[in-house]
Amino acid sequence: MKENLKELIEIVDKLNLSEGINETAIPILTIRKHSESITAHSIFTPLFCLNLQGNKEIDLGDEHYFYGPGQFILVSAELALTGRVTNVSKKNPFYGIIIEIDPLLIIDVLKDMPFYKKDKSTPKRALVVNTADNKIFDATKRLLLTLNAKDEIPILSKLYIKEILFRLLQIDSGQTLAQLGLMGSQFQRIKNSISFITNNFKDKLNVDELAHAAGMSTASFHKFFKEVTGFSPIQFQKKIRLIEARGLILSNSKGISDIAFSVGYESPSQFSREYSRKFGISPNEERLLKKH
Repeated sequence: MKENLKELIEIVDKLNLSEGINETAIPILTIRKHSESITAHSIFTPLFCLNLQGNKEIDLGDEHYFYGPGQFILVSAELALTGRVTNVSKKNPFYGIIIEIDPLLIIDVLKDMPFYKKDKSTPKRALVVNTADNKIFDATKRLLLTLNAKDEIPILSKLYIKEILFRLLQIDSGQTLAQLGLMGSQFQRIKNSISFITNNFKDKLNVDELAHAAGMSTASFHKFFKEVTGFSPIQFQKKIRLIEARGLILSNSKGISDIAFSVGYESPSQFSREYSRKFGISPNEERLLKKH
């Protein structure tokens, strides 16, 4: 594994990346580079992220995940996460290879895996950490090398991405990814509810109606929603609102009360309390820090 990891780092080093998120000629492939420790609160969409260098920590609800060099995370639904990059420097920055995962790609791969045991029963947590094997490293290496041969990208990148997904489905955490492509499953119904809340986070949430739309009892819906996302539906909506509000505070000059109302809060004072509890700093303090 160490040799494969070293080869991938050498390939990425030669790409002369900028700090932060680097888009590539392959639309669903991005590469992250961070030379300093950072903390970010964001909404993850389905993805595969292979860590080449540095450490990454993820908080999901009350659970804490860690993945170091040679490990990866798989995310199979929209999740509200807090992530920290640590153990990095200008000489040895964090490198993360990220592939956005379209459910149609998973359906396509599973179609060619008739032997695969598809579990449509209980939804599983939509995030898992695992260690990459040499087959995943090899396919990732071939994918990255196409970035130096633009004429290969239209054909070969699709093959290598499909191979990476195939390899991921074969390992013990593959069901986390497979449930993304199992139409009609309980996971898909929960995933649809997650998307609904994410797209309508400003509106008052009626959990009974969501449960009915998912074809579940309210109790079962609560149980499965928390199993997948790490949050109850109300907690999930609250975290989405706070993440969106933080982005507005850091990016424009709207008043704090206006921002609170714009993300769905009816009380600015409640917004400030929950913001302070979540981020350890009040909205006004956040804005003052941004100015300096």
